[in-house]
Amino acid sequence: MSSEMGDVLKLVELTQTEIDNLSDQSGLYMNSTTGNLSVDGGDIAGGGDMLESTYDPNAVQDDAFDYANFLGTFQIKGPSTSVNLSSDLNNVNVNGFNIVNLSSGSQDRRITGIVAPSSGVNRVICFFNTNSNFRIKFVHQSGSSSANNRIVLRGQSGTRNLLQFQQAFAIYNHVINKWYITRIA
Repeated sequence: MSSEMGDVLKLVELTQTEIDNLSDQSGLYMNSTTGNLSVDGGDIAGGGDMLESTYDPNAVQDDAFDYANFLGTFQIKGPSTSVNLSSDLNNVNVNGFNIVNLSSGSQDRRITGIVAPSSGVNRVICFFNTNSNFRIKFVHQSGSSSANNRIVLRGQSGTRNLLQFQQAFAIYNHVINKWYITRIA
């Protein structure tokens, strides 16, 4: 054991016997860059309470306080587009956009379905009523759209209204081959 590490161990008020016992353990070393006493966890048995499976279940292996790492798969990535609804829309194709800004300049508009993603492709789309004084209405199980493009609403209500500056998430479920709408006011 180096004299530097011995000095550090004396500062934390360890007895000479305790210091000698530690120096016999592999994995304990003085970090010459930081000057800190370090432990190489790979050489010391045991798990403790800081298990990777608990604190990094998504295997990010990066700074947990970084915003992007924190959100992980909850981020909605990709470009956005704006759509001015001049009529009701069936089988809306958002052409790969994940954020869709909606507006209607003349009256309430209905969306009865959204083009489904390919089999096995998960999809989340954020719809945002940006400036319309009119409601954008998502319609439950409308026969105006193809079966796989239909929307399912909570409680099977007839419509889900999206008011000015409200947003809704459309999440495709491949088990029932329908879109679920979750509105966030």
